[in-house]
Amino acid sequence: MTNALTSFFDGSCRKASPRDSGGAISAAWLIESDPPRSGLIELGQGSIHIAEFGGLLALLEQFRGVQPGKIYVCGDDATVIYLVTREWQTVQPHLLELLRRARGLIAELEWWGTEVNMVHIGRKENKAHALLHPPRPPRLWAQPIGPKRRPGRPRHKINIPEKE
Repeated sequence: MTNALTSFFDGSCRKASPRDSGGAISAAWLIESDPPRSGLIELGQGSIHIAEFGGLLALLEQFRGVQPGKIYVCGDDATVIYLVTREWQTVQPHLLELLRRARGLIAELEWWGTEVNMVHIGRKENKAHALLHPPRPPRLWAQPIGPKRRPGRPRHKINIPEKE
C-alpha cells in the first residue's frame, strides 16, 4: 500500500420503540481501494456507540497485514472518533473495552509503519452509511394524482342552486 487509502465505518441501532435504550445493532465498513472492499455485520443487541465501535474495529481488522502507508479512517460518530483520538474521555465500562481494542489495533498498525488518521465527517459524506441504509425506492402510491389545488379552494366544484 503506497498511496493513502480512505476508509469509512458506520453503525446502526434499530430500536423496538423510542423508549428503548438499545436495540438490534449492525455495522458497516468500506475501503476505497481498487477494487473497493466493504462489509456488513450484525452485532446483536446494544447501543449506537457499540455499533459504531463495531464498525471501526471491523474496519481496522481489514488493515492487518497490509504494507505500510497512510490510512484515513472516516466516521460520522463524533463520540467514537474523539474517544479514539484522546480528545474526549469516558468512564463507561461498556465503551472502555471497545476503546482499548480500537487503540490497540491502531497502535499495532502504527508499529508496522502505517499512519492512521481519524477523521470526523458528516453523515452525508459517510459512504458506509449507504450500506446500512440503502436508498428507498419512490413511493408511487403516496404521490398526489392530478393537478395541485390551491390552498383555501374546494376540491370539487359543487353546484348549489340559489334561493329565489
